Amino acid sequence: MKKVFWFILFLAFFIFWCSTPLFSRNFSSQKFEDVSSQKLVTYDVEAQQRVQRRWNGNFCITNWGVFGSMTRDYYESVGCLFCDHPADPNYPAESFEFPSGSDLEYLFWGSIWIGAIVNEETLVTVGCDGWWWIHEMAPEAGAGGNITESDGPLGDQECIAVYYDTAVPPPLTWFPVPMDWDNREHAPLNLKITQHSYSWETPSYDDFVILEFWLKNIGFDSIEKSYFGFFMDTDILRLWWSPY
Repeated sequence: MKKVFWFILFLAFFIFWCSTPLFSRNFSSQKFEDVSSQKLVTYDVEAQQRVQRRWNGNFCITNWGVFGSMTRDYYESVGCLFCDHPADPNYPAESFEFPSGSDLEYLFWGSIWIGAIVNEETLVTVGCDGWWWIHEMAPEAGAGGNITESDGPLGDQECIAVYYDTAVPPPLTWFPVPMDWDNREHAPLNLKITQHSYSWETPSYDDFVILEFWLKNIGFDSIEKSYFGFFMDTDILRLWWSPY
């Protein structure tokens, strides 16, 4: 009888462990695409910045839900295809310069915000909050989280970034959790966000960048009454103004 009891207890624990979202500091960049569709974000992640250049401006996109570069405080990640500094790790990324080469910036930084109701609780995930350096989105660990860049098929420059809100605590948040507005740990929506950005050099299509987002629920609970929006801190300045 005792053997049956311990077997049932072990089986119950095993089922619970297999159905629990995987958050850990200790896993490598291994991908978890099991029957639960749960995706792991580990803490060995690399925040990347890439500049959308093949249009009349320069626009910084990232793989962590943020846009802009705090007016060139972030560097463009190495490996850019449409630049003259592909191997330079210290090249300041243009934030939202328009027109290209003007040193006229229109964006400090911004991010996507996603809110919804999960299990009757209102949750919001942010790329950045603006003031407290809370970053609740991150790519997967290792090279699998890198931004990919190409010259097609849908644009003269297409960048693809994939990131998640699943890690607790978020690996890219700078300050302790109590600094957050609700004074609690990040409560994820369990989302996979696939971000495409497109731009063109052809006249009549060279004055804008298109951003496209695909959201996938990779958790176990339904997401209801969802809202998707943008936070933008749109400082407008010329870089040589001092103080701006």
